[in-house]
Amino acid sequence: MKILITLAMSILLLSFYSQETQKMNYKRYLDKNLIGKIQQEINVDSTIFETTYLGILKVNNNKYHILSQFYTVKMANGRRGNSKVFFTNAEGEIERVYHLDMPDELPTSIENNRLKLRDLLFENYTEELPNLLCVPHSGCYEWENE
Repeated sequence: MKILITLAMSILLLSFYSQETQKMNYKRYLDKNLIGKIQQEINVDSTIFETTYLGILKVNNNKYHILSQFYTVKMANGRRGNSKVFFTNAEGEIERVYHLDMPDELPTSIENNRLKLRDLLFENYTEELPNLLCVPHSGCYEWENE
């Protein structure tokens, strides 16, 4: 019974945070002085957000600001972590978001207009935003409309 209650609460909380993410505007992070720096926030419900601004990717004739985010939600039996990569416009509004499995899959920087994970480069996205974000030596993730 405890497991069912925990599972139901997890689903409700993740649904709520997905809806909250949709409403969030990330413009406050889009500052060249914040590139590569982790910005940590703690909500009143003890959710911890660690957001890093990676910089700008140029795709076709558009510029997208890239943010990586790891956040943990307090649960009855501990914490549950989530990893995301956001492609936003200049106003900080989400254009695409990718949910990754692990925080160590999040890109760490941008180099030569390509996302980078430590010393590994992601695919080149010069023509269009990817439907799949493929993490080097890991897996691929579809974008979700938040």
